[in-house]
Amino acid sequence: MNQAWRLQELERRLNSLLMVGTILEVDYAAARCRVEIGEIRTAWLKWFTARASSDRSWWAPEVGEQVMVLSPSGELAQGTVLPAIYQSAHPAPGERETHRIDDYGDGTRVTYDREASRLTIDCVGDVVIENANSITVNTGTTLDITAGGAATLKTPSVTVDSPQSTFTGQVTIQGKLTYLGGMAGSGGSGASAAITGGVSVTSGDVTADGVSLKTHTHPGDSGGTTGAPN
Repeated sequence: MNQAWRLQELERRLNSLLMVGTILEVDYAAARCRVEIGEIRTAWLKWFTARASSDRSWWAPEVGEQVMVLSPSGELAQGTVLPAIYQSAHPAPGERETHRIDDYGDGTRVTYDREASRLTIDCVGDVVIENANSITVNTGTTLDITAGGAATLKTPSVTVDSPQSTFTGQVTIQGKLTYLGGMAGSGGSGASAAITGGVSVTSGDVTADGVSLKTHTHPGDSGGTTGAPN
């Protein structure tokens, strides 16, 4: 083996250690991709990921994405693909050092602004959360939820632990209404309360403008007053 060949082989290996190319093909089922580097088209290579053991992550590269191939000892066939490098067709989605941004092709964006301590999730589609146990949300100040359409809460039981609750619109209760602390209300343009059906009062009375339903009397036909209702 002559010295010239050895130097040429060493130069080839050094040049192949780190090479920048573009994803040519992706086999998602096998988690392999091929990279085009100038006139070179690599074999099917693995790509780096954040975790690949008991915990695993998946964010696959796509065709046209610019990457780097790391080849141990300069052997390109043994290389591993490291995504990704910004390019003119796919520039950086941010320009501030305090921002972490995940920008998706469908328009969804997840941004964390470290300077403002604000996490923003702007999803153009649905958000689905499935959980086997409990979900706890603690907020230091207010919690605001705005829905453009109807909102449905389906659960065997709901407890609202609040000293004051306000409903700004109409309220319809399809089941039985039970209250333990009394009831007070005032009407708008109509009657304060309108009930269709019977009213049953046990161990109490009904009073209208100071007149008792149980003890009120009427003037008698022959003078005096009538007795209280039976």
